[in-house]
Amino acid sequence: MQIASRLRDTTLGDILAQLHRENATGVLELIEPRARHAIHLRRGYVHAVESESAVLRLGDVAARRWGIGRTLVERARMFAHARGLRIGHALVATRAIDPNQLDDLLAEQQRARLEMLYDLRDAELRFRVARPLPNGAAEQIPLEARDVYYGRPRKQARDEARASTERARQPRVSRAQAYHPMAREFALLGVSPESEPSAVRAAFRALVMELHPDRAHGVSDEERDRRARKLVDVVRAYKALTEAA
Repeated sequence: MQIASRLRDTTLGDILAQLHRENATGVLELIEPRARHAIHLRRGYVHAVESESAVLRLGDVAARRWGIGRTLVERARMFAHARGLRIGHALVATRAIDPNQLDDLLAEQQRARLEMLYDLRDAELRFRVARPLPNGAAEQIPLEARDVYYGRPRKQARDEARASTERARQPRVSRAQAYHPMAREFALLGVSPESEPSAVRAAFRALVMELHPDRAHGVSDEERDRRARKLVDVVRAYKALTEAA
């Protein structure tokens, strides 16, 4: 089985959907320069999510997402520490949650961790053989497919959105200019067909300076790619105009 090597070339939703279709069992690793993340799968279903960058404790999920009072959560934590229990069992024992709610709370924790990974823009992707699940995960119910990738960003939708944005950024040509055989080339340079050669040359040089890769410090990868594509179009347009002159 082959998967993309970089997250920027696909989406996490596409990868998890592929692994689900293939009933994959193993660990999907997402490796950033300063953090590693792991999604444990059994027969295509997500059983556990680990992350070095942020550990969402069950008590925090209970307080932030379920609205359970901090006092009750802290009481459960002390109870768990004193008796060597997991926080989930302590929440039940101290009656902060109903026993039937524990599975829902554990699933909410996994969904919250997965949500953080969906915010990653890029990471190295590796799929490895299965390893033991994190402590306590084996007794949890796996996440349903609809909780994992339904409604999530997908590569096809993302590419279509980018293409639509790119079309919207294309220079608009007036009706008067539209009949000129080099209308698009003049529009790319931001000048009219009636412009003097010196004005065309000045506009070209200004755009090259603006779009040069050395001027792209601090911009996103997506913006860097857009600038590079536009620079190619500008150079081609200027070359076409000079050859036609």
